[in-house]
Amino acid sequence: MSIRLRRQYICLRLSPMPIDHQYREQQGIISVGALCLLLVMMGFGLALLYFVQQMWSDNQAYQQEMTMRLAAESAVECQAADFERSGSRQVELLPLNQLQRLAINRPVDVDGLEVTVTVVRQSDSLLLIGCALWRPQGENWEHKKIVRGIMRKYADTEEENRYVWCGWTQ
Repeated sequence: MSIRLRRQYICLRLSPMPIDHQYREQQGIISVGALCLLLVMMGFGLALLYFVQQMWSDNQAYQQEMTMRLAAESAVECQAADFERSGSRQVELLPLNQLQRLAINRPVDVDGLEVTVTVVRQSDSLLLIGCALWRPQGENWEHKKIVRGIMRKYADTEEENRYVWCGWTQ
């Protein structure tokens, strides 16, 4: 079943015909259609680039917030562990119902991040407030993340009281 060469369409010889007006209009329509398709594809590409950039910036902000939260929580937990080890001796020196800022003895790895712990001693509990503050280089604004933990007084023996970590609070 072979098709003869001269019967195949691609092998037919076309006589040279002058380019008429209708043929030129069809070439223009195809070019306009291809141009529109190219513009639509470029629009989708720009939308995809914008989406990726937005996700990247959201991810950076989330990582920074998590770094600040974890630094503040770590400082509060370390201070709570110090209070648990020292018993009530160190806590009894704090003024009642007043804010007392404590020094942090651990360095923080992030540049521009300051971590502080503030203690409020109440009658039977301690409120530990950890604050992480980050100032970006060359900017006039700052990010803050505050966490709060609570310790309650627990009567270990008749004469000795100690404070026990009870977790995070609002």
